[in-house]
Amino acid sequence: MRLLRGVPYAPRPRVRPLELDLWLPDEPRGPLPVVVFVHGGGWRTGTRTEMGPAFRHWRPGPFSRLARAGFVVASLDYRLSGEAVHPAQLEDVIAGLVWLDERAGELGVDTTRTPWPGVSPPAPTSPPCSPSPARCAAASRGTGRPI
Repeated sequence: MRLLRGVPYAPRPRVRPLELDLWLPDEPRGPLPVVVFVHGGGWRTGTRTEMGPAFRHWRPGPFSRLARAGFVVASLDYRLSGEAVHPAQLEDVIAGLVWLDERAGELGVDTTRTPWPGVSPPAPTSPPCSPSPARCAAASRGTGRPI
């Protein structure tokens, strides 16, 4: 398994650059589904680096386990509510999906097959881009605005 940590996906003025972490299987076979994880915390707190307290004791962690099972995992940062007002958080997630879709071939991912695991908000609000990041990215590019 390979881990690419802190990959910048969207510059944002006056705040930290947005980053994502990618867990990739060692020997991918064809375009793989990408599991997109949007951390919980009610848009106020949280980090892309973990799934939450229920999984802190897991060794290896859940993202590593998914990669070893043949999935690509992308865990996204977004601006927290103290950094930007809503809907900035959704716009950030959409920017991450567009980034993934634009690099699907390079990364060996199939962005039309995307599970959305999550805990707490924003998990219930992540699937406005369902069924796939590819669809969301295409819609966003067509209008110049997130869907």
